[in-house]
Amino acid sequence: MHGMRLCHVALLASMVAYGDIAAAGEFSVWDRAANPRLARDSAVLRDVQQLFFLARDVSKHRTKHLLDRALNMLGDIDAQSSPDPRLRFYFGRLLSRQGRDKEAVASLRKAIVFAPHHPSVGEAYFSLAISLARLGQSHEEIVVYERWLALQPDPEQRAIGLSNQAESYMAAGHVDKAVQTYREAIRLAHDNALAHWGLAVALDRSGNHSGALQQTAIALTYDPNAETLTSPAVFFIPAYDRFWYQALGASVRAKKAQTNDLKTLWWDRATLLWKHFLDSCPVNNRWRPIAELRYQVSAQAAAR
Repeated sequence: MHGMRLCHVALLASMVAYGDIAAAGEFSVWDRAANPRLARDSAVLRDVQQLFFLARDVSKHRTKHLLDRALNMLGDIDAQSSPDPRLRFYFGRLLSRQGRDKEAVASLRKAIVFAPHHPSVGEAYFSLAISLARLGQSHEEIVVYERWLALQPDPEQRAIGLSNQAESYMAAGHVDKAVQTYREAIRLAHDNALAHWGLAVALDRSGNHSGALQQTAIALTYDPNAETLTSPAVFFIPAYDRFWYQALGASVRAKKAQTNDLKTLWWDRATLLWKHFLDSCPVNNRWRPIAELRYQVSAQAAAR
């Protein structure tokens, strides 16, 4: 069970830093004059950068089309072998952004080895971690986040990475470490709703249901409509894991409801969400027994 992740570095500030890559470590005009490939690659880099800027403010379908076009342009010049590390990083991160995770992992690892001290290596680590998460390689994901954190001084950005790393600990079965890492993220950014949502689930799966409900209530103060849980910027592995987070939210709303009708409405909602989780998850899911108990309690509360 892999839980919830913020899906790419773009989430640290809108569509982040693809443009930053183009500005970082740029070659001089003399370098390009001495190396024809550098000159050609620099021209492609400018075109790709323009596609990224165009992709920021258009529909999801149009964004995919523009990024696919950028990816094809980089593939046509064999960006993975470019002497300019910026193209290597662009290519790997684009593969990750477009969900081609096996290719992204291979490409990003090669790019990082090629230019381990490049200004954009941090973004490469983040994209690599996301692809590893989607491939279910939680232990490797944890290590990559450690490398990313070693390069990232900004508290709010560190909180995002720590929250994602906490999910990877939970996926690996280290729930206590997940709780600890979520708490560290919250210390850095107390208003990070996703960190509170994640801590709530980690506490629930550790057996601390009252603590889980407290953290859910805090998450709802920052995210009153639980919109972050359905944001396109957030993904769940497996997808049905989302129901656990939403069920906790419905349970807290039921407990705080001011009328019996509202209580029943929210307990019905919680029961349905737990049922969705149970209908979707395999029988050998390590968290299933807890979900079954939560479903029974919600169903009994709804029937009162």
